[in-house]
Amino acid sequence: MYPRSMMITGVILVLVAIGILAFGLFMIGDEEDSMKKAARFDGKAAGTAVKGDLVLVEGKVSVKNKILVHDFVDAAKEWYDYDADWSILEAYRQPVIADLARGEILLTSENICSEAKGNNVLLTDEKSPWNRQVRYIGLKRGDPITAVGTLISSAPAALSVTYWYSGSVADHKDSLTSSRKGVYVFCLLIAVMGAGLFYWGWKKRQVAPVNS
Repeated sequence: MYPRSMMITGVILVLVAIGILAFGLFMIGDEEDSMKKAARFDGKAAGTAVKGDLVLVEGKVSVKNKILVHDFVDAAKEWYDYDADWSILEAYRQPVIADLARGEILLTSENICSEAKGNNVLLTDEKSPWNRQVRYIGLKRGDPITAVGTLISSAPAALSVTYWYSGSVADHKDSLTSSRKGVYVFCLLIAVMGAGLFYWGWKKRQVAPVNS
């Protein structure tokens, strides 16, 4: 690689690291901010939360939920794609009933609950049409659940979920803290690689300016 190309690639890597860092911290910060602003709701309308409020609920996935695939009541069938990531093949969706301290609530979300304190992933021997590994990820009966969203109704209780996590509120907060650290480390590594590549290219250019 020519020195000039190395320097340009180095700059691009540093800019990519900055972009990922900014986006990652924004998403994590938004979720943390939502949890701080949300009012606790335990399943009864007697509290201060009313329809349209941002609320936080903590409970367990009810045994009343219908199992949709394997033991999951809400799940995605995913395949391991060529970008070394998991992509959804098929989604199994329904409003999820959660048991709270003083009742139950119906949770609706556009997203699969893929983040969990424990293991909410089932690896299988199935293969995708492209002969790649297949897994299932989601929620099962009895799983702990924390959710933040807009209260659609307080009696019966229903929530339009913005964020949800299979674990306690404390588990969710710990997960966000860990994610922030992970973003910092990942972006630092990319930035260091970019800076190193830029410096290497710059040094080579000083030694052989004619070839750059």
